Amino acid sequence: MKNLAIVGIGCFAKPETLSRVLKNMIEGYILGNFERFTEKNNNNSLSTDLIQLLKDIIVGSSESQQTIGGEVIDSLADKKITGFFLRLKNERLNLSLFTRESGLKCKKFSANLDALTQIRKKRLH
Repeated sequence: MKNLAIVGIGCFAKPETLSRVLKNMIEGYILGNFERFTEKNNNNSLSTDLIQLLKDIIVGSSESQQTIGGEVIDSLADKKITGFFLRLKNERLNLSLFTRESGLKCKKFSANLDALTQIRKKRLH
C-alpha cells in the first residue's frame, strides 16, 4: 500500500477528557493558544465546559451554512457527547461529534472549521 497517511484523529471519553483533548488538539493544529476559550465557566459542570468549548470552536470559527449552529450545540447539552473526530481533507479541518441517546441510538454532527485552517496558515507564514 502506497501513500499511507493519517487523515484524522478521534477521541471517545467522558466530557472532561473530551474537553481537554479537543482543546489541546485545536491548539496544536492552530500552532498556539485558542484564545476564545480562556474564560472559566462559572458553572462547575464539566459537560457545560465541553458545550462552551464546542460553541467557541464551531460557531466562532465556521462561516459555512452546513455547520452546526449554536442552537444545535445547545441541544447537545441534553445528550451524552461520547466523542469527536477531527479530519483533514483537502487542507480543510472538519469536526464530527458523536452523541448517544437512550439505548444505543447514536447521532453524528459535522462542521467545517475553515477559520481555524486560516489561523494555521497565517501562523505558518
